Amino acid sequence: VVLTDTLPTNGGLEWATVQPSTCQLTGSGVRCALGTLDAGKQAVVTVTSKPAPFAGCVAQSNTANVTAEGNLTASANATVTCAPPALAVTKAGAPATFKQGGQAAFEIKVTNTAAATASPATNVKLTDALPIRGGLTWESATADGGTCQLTGTQKGTLACDLGTIPAGKTVIVKVTSTLKTPRSACQTQTNVGVKATAD
Repeated sequence: VVLTDTLPTNGGLEWATVQPSTCQLTGSGVRCALGTLDAGKQAVVTVTSKPAPFAGCVAQSNTANVTAEGNLTASANATVTCAPPALAVTKAGAPATFKQGGQAAFEIKVTNTAAATASPATNVKLTDALPIRGGLTWESATADGGTCQLTGTQKGTLACDLGTIPAGKTVIVKVTSTLKTPRSACQTQTNVGVKATAD
């Protein structure tokens, strides 16, 4: 009994190991000399890829072929799928209204909205151009996962490194202004420049 299989390589997927030791893996080709199979018995061949590149997170279809003495043949098809991460960002004033001369704040949530069994979002970055009308100046930015910095005019440029966010999980970033704000800052402060990226 001989098994041959040309493995899928969509998106640059590469293959690393094959078991049992009677099998040989050459690039994406597998050949297994399985010897004699008694009636009702089976041989199991397991092939494992290297960590999939991001472009390789697509459906990978595969057909294996078997031959044996006596012109016996068989084949089987299977597809393994990949669930990529998905990012979503929401934000709101925290609270939505601040008092004249008081402190303003925003809460920003970055979520990997993929199903719980999907891939984590890695190397997640968050950027935001915070509003600075009327002299509003930002003072602190904290994340419950990762680190944030405020730079630029009135510290109105937010940049966060949020690391890895598992599927179905959320990282919350809280940005607050100086404890006392200019009276002229008591106006609508619209925040529209937020963006999240990942590998």
